[in-house]
Amino acid sequence: MAISPPRSDGDSVEVPPDELERLEETLHAAVRAYRPAWLRDDADDLIQKALIRLLKQHREGNRAVSSSYIWKTAYSVVIDQIRHERRKQETSLEQAAHMAATTVAVHSPERTYRSVELREVLQEAVLSLSRDRKAAVALFLQGHTVRECSEILEWDYKRTENLVYRGYSDLRQFLGERGFRP
Repeated sequence: MAISPPRSDGDSVEVPPDELERLEETLHAAVRAYRPAWLRDDADDLIQKALIRLLKQHREGNRAVSSSYIWKTAYSVVIDQIRHERRKQETSLEQAAHMAATTVAVHSPERTYRSVELREVLQEAVLSLSRDRKAAVALFLQGHTVRECSEILEWDYKRTENLVYRGYSDLRQFLGERGFRP
């Protein structure tokens, strides 16, 4: 199958209608063979993309179009479309993660009330601890490790560890008595 040389304007390629028809039939068969079932709806677009690639290539190089070259072009177009679809899915997953993060902040009124109630009871529980336990537990609840708590408070590690874990035990008991269970 041969495509005639480019015209003098350099932008268009003359293709006899019967050769264009054969080219499209071959592309259709190649795309149908290579595309996965989930790209079935995109078959016409894939054929058009492959046809455009073939015509651009021949406008530049004026080569004859072999059947194997048509099949390679169809394969390339299908692979590019698969990659494009996967990138879209990755983007939509990122968007879904963002939406999930923003949705988490929106709670039902009951859940919001329960969270406020828990915070108040937890503050009351921490305030009920002895002075040393309160200091160690408060730092630990803020995200410090036991080692960091001992350094900040300038206490021995073992003493700080005991204060944190005994304080946590007191908090669990206090919260349990008020109806909050883990």
